[in-house]
Amino acid sequence: MQPRFIAGMDIRSKLLSAIGFTTRAAAPQSLNNTLTALRSTTNVQPLPPEAAVSLSAVYRSISIIATAMRQLSLTVERGGAQLPAKDIPACIRRPNLHQSRGDFIEAATISLASTGNAYIKVDRFGDTVDALTVLNPWECQAVIDTETGVKTVSYRGKVYQYDEILHVPLLTLPGATNGLGPIQASYMELSTARDVRDFAAGWFRNTGQPSGILSTDQKVSTDDLIAMRNAWNYLDPDGNPLDMSANPSRIRVFPHGLTYTPILISPREAQWLEAQQFNTTQIARIFGIPAPLLLAAVEGNAQTYSNVEQEWIAFTRFTLQSYISKLEDALTMCVPRGNRVKFNVEALLRSDTASRYAAHKTAIEIGLYSPKYAREIEGIPDTAAPTTQTNENEGEGE
Repeated sequence: MQPRFIAGMDIRSKLLSAIGFTTRAAAPQSLNNTLTALRSTTNVQPLPPEAAVSLSAVYRSISIIATAMRQLSLTVERGGAQLPAKDIPACIRRPNLHQSRGDFIEAATISLASTGNAYIKVDRFGDTVDALTVLNPWECQAVIDTETGVKTVSYRGKVYQYDEILHVPLLTLPGATNGLGPIQASYMELSTARDVRDFAAGWFRNTGQPSGILSTDQKVSTDDLIAMRNAWNYLDPDGNPLDMSANPSRIRVFPHGLTYTPILISPREAQWLEAQQFNTTQIARIFGIPAPLLLAAVEGNAQTYSNVEQEWIAFTRFTLQSYISKLEDALTMCVPRGNRVKFNVEALLRSDTASRYAAHKTAIEIGLYSPKYAREIEGIPDTAAPTTQTNENEGEGE
């Protein structure tokens, strides 16, 4: 199946289109050389996201990133201080009538992870942003005018200005307009993973029986050869499928001393299990996911509590942070000037409840922040706070 945005193009044009190069400006010569080399060495076609997501490791990787992003709380700061909940703009508290804030963040994250781009429609009531909606990225096309440098977005036959539909690219190559996502950047690796999966599915679908050669040292006529081939494939003399209900085991009996010689290697010989393990680890690397989260063992890497904690911190800082910073910048454009939207990643950087609470206790004791701020990090409402001396300490350190 061909991606919707690349039908009818050669591989060079397909890759250019996937990473957002428009026909109004020539691609950099170095990129042209790279693409020419790719075209001369491979016939692998880019995978559309819906095909890539059919790989369980890809689906799980996107799900992990989206779930982690959904868990993060959002705050709005002004002058380095957090705004009270009642002063947070309505579009941040609830982006639109049809989605919760978590649903909105999840939709934007999935769009970024699967296509490399997210498009957010901004509805205004006067000077105030009234609603934010994540659009289908396949219906949007960002274009930068080569003369003015102004970006516009085409959506359902209409052209919108940059502040009417926000274009959020994940990774933008020099000279490109659209973002490049993990699926688009690693289509060759993902195509290989799909081939391994499809090989295994075909093997078991055909009861593990590979193609092969029927041979005999006896003299047989052409008609006999055709009849034997049809019988081997469970076809009648006219080439129609036979009713196999009377032969559920599909046992074949042949005259003329026929022998069967397979011409395909078995999954064991092809190291199918090893290939699957390698592909899962490869996909984890493509998406920046710790391999253990995909239940993939990395050879020579013994898993300990310390290792898992460090992998989670690295995942937060070097994978999630790219999504966090992109969405923070986009959402900041939707709040009054001087305000800044921020995700709270503190809870993710500490691996368990005991460690988090111990860190909060230390921070409060040394005056780094207040108990109220600790509750905000953990998403605990003020109504859960003790009513004794704790309230007297709330104002200290704020």
